[in-house]
Amino acid sequence: MNHQIKIFNSISKVEPDQWALVHDQLPTSMNYQYITLLEEEHKDEIDFYYALVIKNNLTVGIICFQLINFKGAYVKNFFRQEVDRNWWKDLFFKLFYRVLDFINWKLLTTGNIYFTGDKGIYLDSSIQLEEGVKIIKDCFQEVHQFCNKKVTAYMVNNIYDAKDQMIHQYINQERYAKYPVDPDMFMTIKPSWNNFEDYTKDLSSKYRVRLRKVYKDSSVFETKKLTRSQIISLDSELYQLYLNTAEKVDLNLGNLCQKYFTKMAELWGDDFFVMGYFLENRLVGFISILKDGTALDANYMGIDYDVNGEFKLYNRMLLDLVEVSIQLKVAILHLGRTATEMKSTIGATSKQMHIYLRGTNRLVNKGMLLFEPYFEAHNIHCVILSKLTTNNYDLKTN
Repeated sequence: MNHQIKIFNSISKVEPDQWALVHDQLPTSMNYQYITLLEEEHKDEIDFYYALVIKNNLTVGIICFQLINFKGAYVKNFFRQEVDRNWWKDLFFKLFYRVLDFINWKLLTTGNIYFTGDKGIYLDSSIQLEEGVKIIKDCFQEVHQFCNKKVTAYMVNNIYDAKDQMIHQYINQERYAKYPVDPDMFMTIKPSWNNFEDYTKDLSSKYRVRLRKVYKDSSVFETKKLTRSQIISLDSELYQLYLNTAEKVDLNLGNLCQKYFTKMAELWGDDFFVMGYFLENRLVGFISILKDGTALDANYMGIDYDVNGEFKLYNRMLLDLVEVSIQLKVAILHLGRTATEMKSTIGATSKQMHIYLRGTNRLVNKGMLLFEPYFEAHNIHCVILSKLTTNNYDLKTN
């Protein structure tokens, strides 16, 4: 296995022409300028590391790592309450919750906690299975040694159950604990949908009635595609609405930077835009959208929850995402995690995902394996969407 692993603690130390695989395309979440933006804005709270795998002077693998602070108190809400417990188990968990308050780990994770679905491990198709497994293992060990900090656990992030054989073999070989997260939601945009009316025709009459109800309830909003200058002028309002949703997430491993939406507009140009929702000339909600080739990513959102329930704002946002996807003639709409039932009502389907944890010492690792059955299928990730309490207006395609 004649590969070489080079470790960098800043994207600025990597030559841009090295940031590309020999045969395969890197996804948008691995864009060099995008990662540069994230690193520059979050380097005070997160340590970034990059492992480049070089073979015959060519890059055949890139693995992104983030070293984050992980507090034990974060996971209290994720323990399953319905698990059969006797008195001594109840007593144990009460004591265990107290212990969690004192846990503050350094967690070395692959992927990007700011981009749903990014696993951070990208090896060229020329890499064979056994070599790839060894590369992933070596990269974790070399980054851990390079960062020269006490790392409590490793995390392999955003792994779809039906894919990534190489990563799954590494996980099984190293005995990672498996923890459920909310499934990632995608919607296929049919080529036959030339406009939103074509989409509604594919709905049963029952769901068309409910669609009209959503539009009637949300008719109080004025919807605007914000210009770049409007994004800049409304930056503080966008950020506050974003924080409204971030604060409702059970586990949030990090917030976006203050100028995120302005900087994204500067970076991506016309491929990034924001849909703003106004009530009496006041911004009460938004969706930021990133076009990635033939896919549309619902990047981040924000909502004023005082108006959400009565006027079905979130329901309207989902429908508008479908309409925008049809207008832009993309094939896939990526909706991210959480609120899975509501997203399924517009025709989205789920891809099940897990995260995998492994302690760097035997005692911690045994504890992770021990508690594996007690965890609920919540989203253990930085996903900035909310648990909504609005009525669910089902909109399912035939």
